[in-house]
Amino acid sequence: MLLRAILLLAMSSAAWGAGVTLDLNLDMSIEEIRYDPLLSSQDAVINYIDSSWEEVENISQDLDSFQSLDLSHANGRIGIMLESTSNELYGIYSNGQLNAITINPDGSQLLSTYPFTGSSLSDYGLRNGAPYVLDTLNDTILEWNVNHWDDIKVSQNLPDGHYYSAVPYSNGYLITTADRQLDDEETEVDESKEEPAVPTMLWDAGDATQEVPIIGQVSDSKYINTPDGALQIYSENLSTYTGHWLGNSEADFTINVNAVDYPLIHSATTSAGTFIAFYNSEGISIMFWLAAGSPSGQGIEVPQGMKAFYGCFSANNKAFCMLNVESLGFALYEMENGEFILDTQLNEAISGKNINGIYSIGNNRYISAFYKGVSGSHSYLYLASGEEVTTVFEATISSSQGEYFLLPSSQEGMFYWIGANTGSTKIYKAEASGDFTFKRNLDSIVPIESPAEESSGGGSGSMPTYLLAMLLMLLFPRVRWRQVSGV
Repeated sequence: MLLRAILLLAMSSAAWGAGVTLDLNLDMSIEEIRYDPLLSSQDAVINYIDSSWEEVENISQDLDSFQSLDLSHANGRIGIMLESTSNELYGIYSNGQLNAITINPDGSQLLSTYPFTGSSLSDYGLRNGAPYVLDTLNDTILEWNVNHWDDIKVSQNLPDGHYYSAVPYSNGYLITTADRQLDDEETEVDESKEEPAVPTMLWDAGDATQEVPIIGQVSDSKYINTPDGALQIYSENLSTYTGHWLGNSEADFTINVNAVDYPLIHSATTSAGTFIAFYNSEGISIMFWLAAGSPSGQGIEVPQGMKAFYGCFSANNKAFCMLNVESLGFALYEMENGEFILDTQLNEAISGKNINGIYSIGNNRYISAFYKGVSGSHSYLYLASGEEVTTVFEATISSSQGEYFLLPSSQEGMFYWIGANTGSTKIYKAEASGDFTFKRNLDSIVPIESPAEESSGGGSGSMPTYLLAMLLMLLFPRVRWRQVSGV
């Protein structure tokens, strides 16, 4: 089954600025679509929903406002959520039709339903505010144009081949493909032949479509977006990794990490460079720093007495890492120029929780966490500051619902906390004011206001929001994110 793309800052910068997209679950049953530009000319059906943000009472955790909004979308689950620079939220989902929800700053909603008349698609999204669908039957991309679907393969000179994935990138799309199978005379495609199981080529289909050089198969490598461009990490001899730059002329470099012992990769990007951790299912990790402007990287010294590593999270051009260290316990460290700098001390209440996002405002660290247990699952929004650690909000997670996640706003001091469910989505909007200048917390702090729960596996979870370094890593089928567990 193909892994659907997580779109991180993939929209045009002129249109979306710091917009972030989330792919929660696109493996849905979608009716087939057929596009004929001569026959399919019909406006999208748009319905206005009169709704508004509601203030959540008894929330004062250094927030000026904490508001909630309920979205209703029958028989579907929002698969993509992003924000524009004008603070409008956009969600898109399918329930046999392709639907987009626009959430205005005042909380009112516009529900747009786009007409389809039959053809196969496996993926969809938004580019510059307009929906697109990936048609894997005809190996093309359809874009909504006012009142019809445009087949852009010819007009935008898209590549040939069997299509696997496509995401908005720069002025066009990043597309993964494989060569179509030919018949015995090798003169035309044999539609009866089974297509390759994985993509083998990567294309930048922007102003001019060009193949992005890669080594080996697309899905056999890891792809990381750094301040200096995209980086492919692969292993030929299994005793080391190789870093291969995509799209520039920098020489390849060797990473002295045994790929057999450490087959999994986790990363987070800052404005100064990229943090990369190589680990295995037991959580034992070797860490690596790739500074911006440097063609190769260096190893990272971990804090003395580190017992467990729970992942790093990009936020505000910084990266915060969750560690468990002897004599200190659970703590947040900032990853600064390849060094772990103690930022905020936590406590044992975080044990058993999975962290999936951190947002920084001044000296406040808002932490999104979740707990999955046999008797029930919960999501938590914590505040860790220089004076205390408190629970901002707790939400019960239903069996059909994923954990809540953080979505940063383009407006400074504002973020969303979102839980998507089949048929409904709950959104909390948090706003703060005052001094947003970054400050570290080094003083002792009081415990979190909820008891520790028995761990069901610990670790960093799926981390869906802040891993800016995973723009390319999550483009390709069979490149799966694995949970980082404590040692």
